Amino acid sequence: MPTIKITKLAVEKLPPVGIGEQVDYFDTALKGFGVRASAAAKTYFVMTRVNGRKVRYTIGKHNPWTAETARDEAKGKLRGMGKGENPNRQKRTAREAAVTLKEVFEKYLEVKKLAMNTIDGYKLNMKNHFADWQKLPINEITTEMVVRRHTEIGEKPAKTAHDGGENRQKGGTT
Repeated sequence: MPTIKITKLAVEKLPPVGIGEQVDYFDTALKGFGVRASAAAKTYFVMTRVNGRKVRYTIGKHNPWTAETARDEAKGKLRGMGKGENPNRQKRTAREAAVTLKEVFEKYLEVKKLAMNTIDGYKLNMKNHFADWQKLPINEITTEMVVRRHTEIGEKPAKTAHDGGENRQKGGTT
């Protein structure tokens, strides 16, 4: 593992690497801070142990990141990692939090082989019973919310595809 004092000039002067090759350079001043040189880019990162496991977190590419701003970011990340925080897990959780019920539903319909009647029924149920949930991040939908909604649906008159989703009286015909 080569070491350098990571500065803007030092990063720009790193020798080119071949396609498919990567070289990690670690900073002589800040332990755990480094820059990875590849054929495509030079990327700042931090790497240290979190709860006994080696964790590598990518800060970002050189240009737009400067060595100085990457170093500042690295100090903060390393401080958190020293306290047992895994920034990759935090990033993944944030990304998952942004996935909505609508996106999960659409992906389900895309990957699951279903009959058209089944798809139509599912879409109708989403429209009739979960319209207000569609923009909710999936991980914000709790068990209690599902139980409450299930109870509410069971107490309402049925809505069917045959009557355009309009309420019909229990026991009535369309």
